[in-house]
Amino acid sequence: MKRNVWRLAVMLGCGLMLFGLLKLDRVRGAQADVGYTSADVEHSVSLDKIRGYVQASVTLWKAADYKLAAAHAADANAEFATINNDLAAQNADTALKTALDVYTGLAAQAGDTAKMDAAYQAVLDAADTAEQALVGSNLTDTQFLGEVIVKLVQSVETEYTESLQDGKIAEPAKYRGAVAFLQVAQARWDVISTGLENPDSAAKVKAQFDILKVDFPDYVKLPAKPVSPDSLKKTVNTLIDALRTLLDLPQGIQEPTTSAP
Repeated sequence: MKRNVWRLAVMLGCGLMLFGLLKLDRVRGAQADVGYTSADVEHSVSLDKIRGYVQASVTLWKAADYKLAAAHAADANAEFATINNDLAAQNADTALKTALDVYTGLAAQAGDTAKMDAAYQAVLDAADTAEQALVGSNLTDTQFLGEVIVKLVQSVETEYTESLQDGKIAEPAKYRGAVAFLQVAQARWDVISTGLENPDSAAKVKAQFDILKVDFPDYVKLPAKPVSPDSLKKTVNTLIDALRTLLDLPQGIQEPTTSAP
């Protein structure tokens, strides 16, 4: 799984090329209106969920659990459906849909590992292209990326809470969804964390991610003692608060206004 997480971090980082391209003035306390919308954030979150689901799927496929691999491939397709119209409006839907179709066709049965890896990579590549079409230069904005991380870790909490019944994991698919969202949130954090000012807040964010990695260690093996929802909520809230301080995130996104012609 570590290799797949590394690949995600590399792919997410390619859009930045050099960390110097990030808008670090946003981290220095600037209070200017943000240049992105809540829809932009949701688009990147959806694409990250697709990345997470296929990462879960390929990990389970390599563990020879083809039924679960196919189920999480289906989750990725369902998430794609939520942004299909927006992608189509940018003529950016076909490549990702094709890559997902190819991957899904391989996920339900045993096969060649190299072929499966290539199909997985094709989904990641197509997701990157789709994201560039939908959110463009926002991918070099640390505040924007911070907002995406916030949404992802909130989704970790939601998915995990929905997986529980009487303190036990009753819906493993929901638990694995939480693991998937954590992995892509971690990959986003790894991309933007190097070189940030305010090392105390950065260390606090990292500490909460470290706790979450212990709480959600693996796609394949469920934890013997699931973390309590209250404990998870505390960790998530601490992480979000530290991230908001570090990146000077607004409490609400101010939607950009357009001037009348």
